[in-house]
Parts: sequence; structure tokens; C-alpha cells
Amino acid sequence: MNKVSKKLLLVLIPLLVILIGCLTLLIVLPDNASSGKIYVEQIKSAREFVSSGEYDKAVLHYREAIENDKTNEEAYLELSDVYRINLNDLNSAIAVLRTGYENTGSDKIHQQLITLQATNAENNTEAPPAKKGTTQQTIVVNTTYTDIFSTYDFNKYSSVYTLSSENPSQGLYIVKYSQIDAEFEYNNNGENKTVDTSTRRPFAYARPSVIRVNDISLIFPGAENGITQNDLKGMNAENIKIEEYNDTLKTNLVSFDLNNLHFVLGCDAGGNVTGKNCYNQIIPEPGDSTESKVKVNGTVIDVTTGKPVEKFNVIFHKGKNSNNGEKVAEAQGSNGAYEVELASGDYTAEIIGDNYNTEFTSIYVPSGTSEFTADFSISPKLAANQLRFVLEWGSTPSDLDSHLEGYCNTGGKKTDVDISFINKRAQSGSETIAELDIDDIDGFGPETITLHNTNGHYEYKVHRYSNFGSLAQSGATVKIYTSNSSNPITLTVPDDVNSEWWTVCTVDNGEVKDINGKEK
Repeated sequence: MNKVSKKLLLVLIPLLVILIGCLTLLIVLPDNASSGKIYVEQIKSAREFVSSGEYDKAVLHYREAIENDKTNEEAYLELSDVYRINLNDLNSAIAVLRTGYENTGSDKIHQQLITLQATNAENNTEAPPAKKGTTQQTIVVNTTYTDIFSTYDFNKYSSVYTLSSENPSQGLYIVKYSQIDAEFEYNNNGENKTVDTSTRRPFAYARPSVIRVNDISLIFPGAENGITQNDLKGMNAENIKIEEYNDTLKTNLVSFDLNNLHFVLGCDAGGNVTGKNCYNQIIPEPGDSTESKVKVNGTVIDVTTGKPVEKFNVIFHKGKNSNNGEKVAEAQGSNGAYEVELASGDYTAEIIGDNYNTEFTSIYVPSGTSEFTADFSISPKLAANQLRFVLEWGSTPSDLDSHLEGYCNTGGKKTDVDISFINKRAQSGSETIAELDIDDIDGFGPETITLHNTNGHYEYKVHRYSNFGSLAQSGATVKIYTSNSSNPITLTVPDDVNSEWWTVCTVDNGEVKDINGKEK
């Protein structure tokens, strides 16, 4: 073998060893970015198969997406719709939502689950023909609502449902929610005090004193045909008792206990409920007399790197949008992590870090849970003549993109600027004019653009990159940080925004103008 061949082998062998090692690392090491990309690709394929009517193939791709990301509500909701709408399989749709709620705790999934379970109960009210000489059982219990009514406290109702009306007074509070055709009363009658007289609102941990539904078939599908004593026994109701005629209510009353609730319903003299619009009171067992603490933890990241902030403080003020409210808890964070204990309710978190803008964010800590995660992001302080855009949004659409277009007057010349995921940096010689610090593709953000030289004219826009979901309903917010203010300008996507683009503002020599297309 000549010297040249030997020298070549000496060079190639180490290169081959390095190449094999790199391939091994690619195979062995987990790749979160790759996993996120697979999720997005599987969702896209599933939607294409739904559009073409190939629903069985769509199901396979949705399930593959869930395997790659069990925490995203999007795949569960869409797969449930395919089962329910396209395959007419309500039981499978409900099963998917149950799994999704266990894995995500999503309020959207929870609401859809309640709706489908109620539909399922109504569809199964028809009983088989009864044998001669026996009474046909026509009434079932919608356990979805009995489970809610027996366990939810005021904070849980407030966090899950949308308030439609409330009537507070001294020692009495009556509330209605848009998703439930019922009235919830909290009162201080008797031993169980549920209303805080100082605020005239229920205690966070209080269960309603009385619940009244406008249609008892919400609880007992089939009640429009009446509820007999045998029906009650067939549902395993306990302590059934027919009360004397009530002169005030102009009806007899039957009371019984079922599924941890005490019911009082209007009836005839024989104790038979004669229709779905009868007088009713549903009384849950009292909740705990004191409120348990929730372990609140999370991560604080830098909006320009996406990495955990090394040292910071988090102060929790009582109340929503309460920057100067009562301090109820404080934690010193390190390596991005913090942990405190809080009672359920509304808070404003104040996040403080060296060389960072102080950030205020409102959160709601739910009841009925032992642990709650709240993540935050904070922006490094800017030098003179700088500006920063931070875009954040919800889970759907999964990918929104920041765009900054315009020109910069620097070094006696005009330099065009066009920043997006395609072109992440604009330069003039060695000077960086603007750059995309973070490009987020799987929901929530932050996606950040820093403008290092504000001398010029720029337009900042947000584009809906994902084909699925509405920009108007994305929950998108943009925070604009400037070098001459410690508080960012916070903008929320308008309800009437175009489905593809949101033109947020312009920047003219450092001045933020034309917010949402209007003069500031």
C-alpha cells in the first residue's frame, strides 16, 4: 500500500467514526422538536382525510398525533367530532373526550364531554317493553349533572361556566350561568354559611345552598312523562317521603336522596311527579368549612431565548389585574422554576428579575385540585433606540407567525427590512437591525422579534400559518416593549380581524402608531 493510500485511510477512519457516532446520537437521543413536527404533520394528514371523506384513515392519524402529544386538546376534540359527526359513534366520541380530559384538564374538552354525555343519556331513555303485570322503567339519571351538582363549589362553577346573571345581597347570592338552565342560590340560613358578608359573594369553597332547574328532565331524562314512586325506587333513591300539601307552593312534595343530593319535587297526592316543569329544589351536601391550599408551580422563561431565567422573584397579589393588591405569597425562583401555595381564586403575578422588565400577569387558581401549573415569560430590558414585539396565543391555531416589514435609515443609507421565519435577521454591514429571536410553531408562544434600530418606518403583522382555527378566536396578544417605558403596550387580537392577517401597528422612528390600523 503506498503512502498516499495510507494517509487517506488515516483521514477517513476518524471521519467514519465521527459519522457513526452522530448517527447513533440521532437514533438514541429523544428529539422534542421532531415529536412536535410529527404531531403537526399527523394533524394535517388527518384533516385532509376528513375533507376527502376517508374517516377511518383520519382516525388513525389523529390517534398517532395524540401518541406524539397527549397534552394538546386539539386532537382529542377533532377526533371526537369525527366519531360523532362522521361515523355516528357517540360512545367512542365520549371515550376520546374522557381520555383527553384526564390528560389535559382542558375546559373545552370538559364542556364538550358534559354535552355529549347528556345527549347520550337522553338517547337511552327508551326502555325495553315491560313484562305483563310489571311497571315499565322509563326514567334514567343524568349522572353528569348529579356529579357536578354534588361536588362543584363556587370557584369551580365560576372557572368552568360563563356568568349570565348574578344578584348579590346581604347573606344571599343568586347566580345563573349560560351553559346550564338552572339557578344557584347561596345563603346564610341555618348552620352552613356560604356567603361572605363583607364581599356579598360566596366563599370560594362553598357549594350552593339550593339549586333549582327550569326543567327537571335535565337531571331525569324522560320526566316529561312523569316520575312514579316505582321510578324512584328503580333509580335506587333513598329516604323517599311524601310531604303534606304545601299551601304556599300549592302542591304536594316528595323528597328523596340520590347520588349525594337531596331532592324536593312537586308531586300529586300519591307522590308521583307529573311533569318536567315541576317545583324543585336540589340540595348538595355542604362543602368543606375551610379552603385547602393548591400547590402552584411553573417555569419562567426569557422571551428572547425561550430558556429558563436563572434567578427571579414571583409575588402573588390578591385579585385580578391587581398590580398593587394585597401580597399573599412570594417565591424565589432559580433555574426557571418556582413553587408556592395559594387558595383558589384570582391573582396577579408579579415577576421580577435582574435586568428584566417587571411583568404582571393575571391568573385563576382553580379549586378541586391539589396542583396547578402557571408558566410566565419576561423580557430583558432594552437599550436605547430598541423595541421588542412578543406574540402569545392559545392552542388553536397551532402556528401564528410574526412579520416585521419596512426600512431602516442607518449609516446614511436606507436598508430594507423583512423579518419572518423565512428571513430571521436583517443587517446593514455588521449592524443587526432586527431579528426573530424565537419562532414558535406549536401554540402559546412566545414568538419574539427585537428591533435593534428604530430609526425608520416599520409595520408589524401577525399571520395565521395553520390552516385550521380562527385568528380572531386564537386569544392572541402582542406585547410591545420600548426602551423608554417599563410597562409594555399590550394589544389583543380584534374580534373582526381578517382570517389570515392581523396588522398590529406601525413604528415610525421609535413611535408606535396606527394600532389595529387606527391612529394612536
